[in-house]
Amino acid sequence: MKRYLLTAIIMVLSSLALHAEDYTYLTLQTKDGTTYSLAVSGLSITFSNGYMVASDGTSLQLSSLSKMYFSTSSDIQQLKMESAEGNVLVFNAAGILIDTFPTLDKAFSSLGKGLYVIKKSNGETNKVSVK
Repeated sequence: MKRYLLTAIIMVLSSLALHAEDYTYLTLQTKDGTTYSLAVSGLSITFSNGYMVASDGTSLQLSSLSKMYFSTSSDIQQLKMESAEGNVLVFNAAGILIDTFPTLDKAFSSLGKGLYVIKKSNGETNKVSVK
């Protein structure tokens, strides 16, 4: 009986692992509705002191997470470079201000790989991924 149960569990888990390979993003949703999409290719996640830390630099407090699921599309939008006039504020995924830049071009050329929130001077806010 134990051998049959163990075999069944292994078969179910192996089929789940094969199915998960079809997804390209791990999407996280916080209690306030903010979503973060992380590319699963090369992604590693560690947990430390109540925080989830992804290999791309994203760090989220575990108590703020409401959902985590795999998806085939990202919630991250592409920005039009010419649409940014005036100062650009750049925040990390945890909402901490990284820096202020005079243009969107300067911001992108200064940022390392990771997930950021960009707030343009016109008040428009976008999530971006720098690869």
